[in-house]
Amino acid sequence: MSRPPGEGAERPAQAIDRSHLSRQTLGDTALQRELLAIFDRRSEDLVGRLAGAQPEARRDLAHGLKGSALAIGATRVAAAAAHYEGLIGRAADEATLAAAYRELVDAVSEARAEIGAIRAEA
Repeated sequence: MSRPPGEGAERPAQAIDRSHLSRQTLGDTALQRELLAIFDRRSEDLVGRLAGAQPEARRDLAHGLKGSALAIGATRVAAAAAHYEGLIGRAADEATLAAAYRELVDAVSEARAEIGAIRAEA
């Protein structure tokens, strides 16, 4: 069984691993800003669509969010999305699913806030 994000480990100080993002973009700051803006919009959309989706669609949406998060170094979002994705289709009770969804929403909110701060630095 997958472990909830943050359980048994310290949360990273940053929601976005800027070193990872820099490596992914070969240090191209314009590309970094563009990817962060795309993630900002996409993550808000995906989290919103998760709430009312059917289980198969929720799994796909969480999987897409996980991939997007990994691309920019949003490791907490990726872990929360992976945890939520893993619970879909299992015999997870509604309270467990709701808690995993809240953790995902919190992780996305934290990443989006940091993206806002990064964009304000430019």
